Amino acid sequence: MTADRSHDPFYDAGQPAHATFSSTNSTLNEVESVFDFSQLEGRDVVQRLAILDHMMGKAVYIKEGAEAVLQSNTPGLTDALRQQVQSELNTAEGRIEAIYEQHRKLVDDRDDFRSILQQARGYIRTLASLSRSGTSPSASPSSSTTPQTASLHEPETIRARVDAMNKLIAVLQKNLRVPYELDVAQVALAVVPALSQRSTQYSRATAYRLIRNMLVDAKSVKRLHEHPLDWFIVRSLSLDNKHTVEKEQAIKLIRTIVAVGSQRKDSNHASCIGTVPLSERVMRAFIAVAEQPDDPFNSVAIQTLTEILLIDIECVAKAGGLMYFCMDDMRAIRALIDTLRIPSLESREIILDMFFELLNIKTPAWYNAFISGRRLTVYRKSRQVPDPSGSDPEVQQRPPEPLRLTDQYIALLVLVFTKAGLLEALTSMFQETTTGSNLSRKGTLLMAEVLQLANKVLPLSLAAKIQLVPDVFQLASDYEHGEHRIIGTSALSSIDSFNRNRARLQQTTVVVAGNRPRANSVEDAIRRGQRQVEQVKIKMGLQMDDRTFQAALVETQVISTKEHTKWNFETLQDLIEGPLLNPKRMEEAIKLSRLPRRLMSFFHPFSHRFSDIERTKANMRWVKLGCTWLTTLLSSTEGQRFLANEDDLLKQLTRSFAQLDPFNGAPESDPIFSKKRVSETLTYGYLEMLGTLSKHKEGIELMEKVKLFTAFYHLSELRSREDLIKGIIENIDYSIDGHPRIVLSKALTSSYKHIRLYATKHLGEMILHSPTANTWTLRLLLTQLYDPAMEVCQLATQFLEEACESMDILQLVVAMQPTLDHLGDVGHGLLLKFMSTPIGFRYLYDSGYIDREMDIWFHASERNIHYVVELEVWLAKTMEFIPIDDETEIQSFDGIVPPHFYGEIAKTDFGCQILHEKGHFPEFAHFIRQHKQEKEDPELILKLKSILWTVGNIGSSTRGLPFLEEEDIIPVILETAEESLVMSVRGTCFFVLGLISSTPQGAEILSDYGWEATVSPRGFPTGLCIPLDLEKFISIPPWEPARPAGGSDLRLIPPQTQPEIEVATAISNLSNTVIATTASRSLAKLKSRPEYQSVFSSVPMFYRALHMVSTSRYRQPVRRYIFDLFDIDIDEDVLRQLGDAAKTLALAPSRAAATAPNGRVVSVLFAAPRAHASESDEEDEAPPVPQHGAPIMSLRPRSTIIGFRDD
Repeated sequence: MTADRSHDPFYDAGQPAHATFSSTNSTLNEVESVFDFSQLEGRDVVQRLAILDHMMGKAVYIKEGAEAVLQSNTPGLTDALRQQVQSELNTAEGRIEAIYEQHRKLVDDRDDFRSILQQARGYIRTLASLSRSGTSPSASPSSSTTPQTASLHEPETIRARVDAMNKLIAVLQKNLRVPYELDVAQVALAVVPALSQRSTQYSRATAYRLIRNMLVDAKSVKRLHEHPLDWFIVRSLSLDNKHTVEKEQAIKLIRTIVAVGSQRKDSNHASCIGTVPLSERVMRAFIAVAEQPDDPFNSVAIQTLTEILLIDIECVAKAGGLMYFCMDDMRAIRALIDTLRIPSLESREIILDMFFELLNIKTPAWYNAFISGRRLTVYRKSRQVPDPSGSDPEVQQRPPEPLRLTDQYIALLVLVFTKAGLLEALTSMFQETTTGSNLSRKGTLLMAEVLQLANKVLPLSLAAKIQLVPDVFQLASDYEHGEHRIIGTSALSSIDSFNRNRARLQQTTVVVAGNRPRANSVEDAIRRGQRQVEQVKIKMGLQMDDRTFQAALVETQVISTKEHTKWNFETLQDLIEGPLLNPKRMEEAIKLSRLPRRLMSFFHPFSHRFSDIERTKANMRWVKLGCTWLTTLLSSTEGQRFLANEDDLLKQLTRSFAQLDPFNGAPESDPIFSKKRVSETLTYGYLEMLGTLSKHKEGIELMEKVKLFTAFYHLSELRSREDLIKGIIENIDYSIDGHPRIVLSKALTSSYKHIRLYATKHLGEMILHSPTANTWTLRLLLTQLYDPAMEVCQLATQFLEEACESMDILQLVVAMQPTLDHLGDVGHGLLLKFMSTPIGFRYLYDSGYIDREMDIWFHASERNIHYVVELEVWLAKTMEFIPIDDETEIQSFDGIVPPHFYGEIAKTDFGCQILHEKGHFPEFAHFIRQHKQEKEDPELILKLKSILWTVGNIGSSTRGLPFLEEEDIIPVILETAEESLVMSVRGTCFFVLGLISSTPQGAEILSDYGWEATVSPRGFPTGLCIPLDLEKFISIPPWEPARPAGGSDLRLIPPQTQPEIEVATAISNLSNTVIATTASRSLAKLKSRPEYQSVFSSVPMFYRALHMVSTSRYRQPVRRYIFDLFDIDIDEDVLRQLGDAAKTLALAPSRAAATAPNGRVVSVLFAAPRAHASESDEEDEAPPVPQHGAPIMSLRPRSTIIGFRDD
């Protein structure tokens, strides 16, 4: 039965009541897309309702069609088809319910918002009515009760106004959409009476708070400026500490205006100008707060002014920011460096730390010894002696350290700082005392580090000049002044001591071919000595006679007591590592002595002796002894027989693992391998012992015999014992083919993701630490690329990328031809590695990857843009221009230039052929030439940077450089680096030139244009390139700064009466701290005279005073004094009169331009003569002021002349 839907707002009577299901089924995919609720996002209410109406019409159509099919006796309607139709009917009904729910929520939300908006507008009407007539309506804004007339500033009216404002604020804070629907100008006009001086402090604070909550975007700030409240804010900022509530809300309003209304130019723009919507009068009042030390809001004001100063902080926080500091002959940097010449410990400490941080100088713990003045020759770090075998997994043969982008930037910093006088400033610190101090030694350390950095990152010609440090050598060679010679020689001695001991104190290992550290350090001598001692001990043990051997057996105390604490551990260890390696001695010990059985009994799990020992660092020796004992047993046939037939150690271990197997019945309450025992006792040592057995073929056979590997397979299915599974994976040796590798393979394919992750990590570390490439490990790691969990795929990809740094491994992986398309962006880096080899490039080209990827990089530009953004974000985080959320983000990017698709193409001959055939490079060159001076369009700028990185990566290889030479694009890049007005483009060119200089041919080309590359001691370019003409690179053309609206150029017509002239002169003199006291006394006397009362109650004169404090610098107490001087309270009427005065007193532009400056200087220390000459005071007397024409009073900030124009 079909329900009556005539009342349904979604029902469309025009839709057919019946339809065949087959017609609906034919458009099933289209129907699915119709009912996608995600299309409602980002649309307004009307559009959402229209979409829901369309959805409902479709849903009803499908529902009624399905019902018609089910109710009809259509021939051929099988049960399967009927079931399908019923399913569609159920789906349609469910969709109808979902659409109803969405519609109900939308209508309810719309109705709720309308009600809330109406309520907010009611509060605004209440405020407006209170402002017009001073009425006090009831609390409800919609109430129709008759209001009682009262004054605008009666207590009852003020309370009603504050109550309405608080309620409106509550609505704005709870409903963020409401401020967007209201007019902030209307609200500002309604709250003007609340800001009056005759109102209460709390009323004014609430009004500021209301306006602050109304400001949501730049448009609202612009609307607020149509009804400026500047004079109210200026007055509030000048109040004393009794009005902190009002002052706090005024400052919060200013901060909101700055945050919401400031307009920032794009960070790529050359001038980096940002505009702040604050008038000069408010800014000067705010600066006065920041300059008053005892003001409670002093620190907040300073912080806000700093934010305003750097309103376009993105421009400074880039590589281009350095260029802004280098303007005006590096004035800003020289100012910072010259701070080191000021004898202030605190400022010097801060500046020195800043240079350490900027130059990325890492300070190990031993640096403190240098700063403290201790001799480095007697200071040694505690070192852990390496493994005597020399098989330290960390010591591997790696290619030379590649280019790091941060080094390129640090090279520029070193050059800039040294040219700005850093070394000279440090030298001046040394001259202050001959004895030296921690701070001077820290300066010496910075100088030594700068010299080291110059050698590392700068070209030889530039580094050699820096190494001269002429000021220090001049002091050292000054034989006329002994203290100078002491200071100079002391500094040189400290630098020399630091350099000589640096290599020794920084424990480094020089790696050569064959995976063996070169014998060039103290540790190498120690290792050689240890190996010689061990070889002598083994040789002596093998030659031990019978009596000595029997004595050694007895001396171990193993035969005489079972208590292991009474055993002679050293003798026992020497016996195991020496005589018992002799098969004859081993046979003798097993047959004639109880030592082997007593010792094996100690290690048996169920004896609870070894397995119950607490797991401490001191007890670790017993684990090592057990591993050594098993190795010794396996070295002889008699020992192998003893392990296999006469001892139960391996059988007991099998039983111990079986205790955890759920298939062996109910588990025991305290199994040997319980979590607690493995973590707290030496039970974990059994895993290391089994790992020792797995290193030997005979040991693996013994483990197979007692079915230990079967126990491992069962354990791998236990989700609750991942600790044990990880321990087995970590300790088992996989060098011998067989069950150990099967165990690892089973862990890699475990049903639990965390086990697969751990096994993959262990496998990847095995590959990285292996001295040779192993096919079986690479095959297993490639298998992990197809794991169902993306985390496992990502981990396997990361290890493969790192392992493929070795050309042998890379060729093996490429030969296996893995399919990586399913990995998406995760496998992108690995595929780029493949492209760098001829066989890999051919494989990817044949599979269609090259053509497909080239279209994405060239036509869509998605990869190119992503490359630029990722690189710039990393550089900003590395240089700490932007905050770092996670330290691992920096560690994951090691500073090496990321592989680029076009850069990898250019590494093979076949790739260069494809690039040439496609013709992409000429288009890149054309785009750079066409848009090299672009400074406005951010999209073009971003694309320009992406193409510059593309060209740089192509030119970084020997095969790719000819493309740049053919198009003659290098001079264009150099021109862009030196002339572009976009600093981020300059920075990109700077790094790109470093890439081009990474080949000998590229370095030679750049040297012809005045850019010199840094080379290694062997003469190979390092990928760092610096301009020899630094000033040409860092120069920025000047720009015209933005002038604030209503600036200080506005001048007023001169005062017309003598009293006005005297008062204006005295108020102007208050800005001069020397004569401010005299001026204040004069004003006090003037105000006490009846003939001057009208001046101090005149709104035009009040405006003149406000204009002075808004265009000149007055201290906070003086500003407060000027406000108190006039008998005028700022309210809505006075505000209107001030606006009229601004228009009537403004000097016409034509008249201002026609007025010629007067060359005579008039003193402002004295007021002009008055008509009341008889009433003279000593401090009031003044020489006559000559009158030449109509005087003009200028109130510009730097002006000190009253009555004349000052140009």
